[in-house]
Amino acid sequence: MKTSTTLGEVKQFLRENLNDGCICPACKQNVKMYKRKLSATMAYCMIIFVKHCRKNNEFGFVNFNKILNDLNITPAQRADWQKLAYFKLITPESTTKGDPKNGFYKVNESGFYFVENDMQVPESCNVYNGKVYGYSMDRTNIKIALTNKFNFDELMNN
Repeated sequence: MKTSTTLGEVKQFLRENLNDGCICPACKQNVKMYKRKLSATMAYCMIIFVKHCRKNNEFGFVNFNKILNDLNITPAQRADWQKLAYFKLITPESTTKGDPKNGFYKVNESGFYFVENDMQVPESCNVYNGKVYGYSMDRTNIKIALTNKFNFDELMNN
């Protein structure tokens, strides 16, 4: 881009290149729209959270990291669980950096339905700068999301 680029030109450039990714001419940061799929590890963690809430009668905000740590869930088994919020299955108590309530989430009603296999959610969503900008038309349920990594019936009966 030229040295005297207008804000409008920068915005247009970013809109045209968002899906492939680019360097913002204004701030020099990477800019990209990411497709986030509801993964097997996310579905696995969702089951853990729902079972914890029911077992302990905790339906408000709970420290989900502590739950995973107490169960010795490995980093590979817990990858991207926070992204469940993109699918409106969990809600963070706070998203402000430095807030002691970071890491506290609650399972939404839709999260309980999803774990019981009574509800489908979009298979993926488009995320830019931490915000969702649309969902896929394809739907998934808990059993499909778990794929061949986990056995739904075993997880629910333990």
